[in-house]
Amino acid sequence: IVNRSGYTSGSSIALLIEGTGRRVAESFDGPAGGPQLCVDFFDTPPAYDCPGLSAYFGDACDDGDNTTINDRVDGDCNCIGTPTACTGIGDADGDGVCDDVDCQPNNANIATQPGDACDDGNPATVDDVIGANCGCAGTLNTCPGIGDNDGDGICADVDCDDNDPNITSQ
Repeated sequence: IVNRSGYTSGSSIALLIEGTGRRVAESFDGPAGGPQLCVDFFDTPPAYDCPGLSAYFGDACDDGDNTTINDRVDGDCNCIGTPTACTGIGDADGDGVCDDVDCQPNNANIATQPGDACDDGNPATVDDVIGANCGCAGTLNTCPGIGDNDGDGICADVDCDDNDPNITSQ
């Protein structure tokens, strides 16, 4: 039909289908070149396992609990997720840090928790970490084996003036 003169992409095509479990097709190139027509017909749409959810068992869903993952429709038509470490605690901002250790539990852009590395802004400290009170603090650098002549916390090997405690630049 497509190769016949006068056919355009907007032309109508009528297909006559008859029979059960067989096809009859003709081709100018012989029977082997005939088109194969496959038709699936349903009187009614397939029934969902869970019509109230318009879902089948095992379909992905959202249980509304941001402390679960891999939410799926179970065999009782409930949307159930796999509990995470925050189950029972909560993760109000959805940043993946449980509320009981989240320093900013209502701000998803800040996911810090005690033990995370940070920078306290003090060049005289090292190993800065978030503490239990969610503050950032480091350990005073004692410059082992190098020394700090002026006591400003900057080791002598990188202190611009290791004899003046008021100069803390490196």
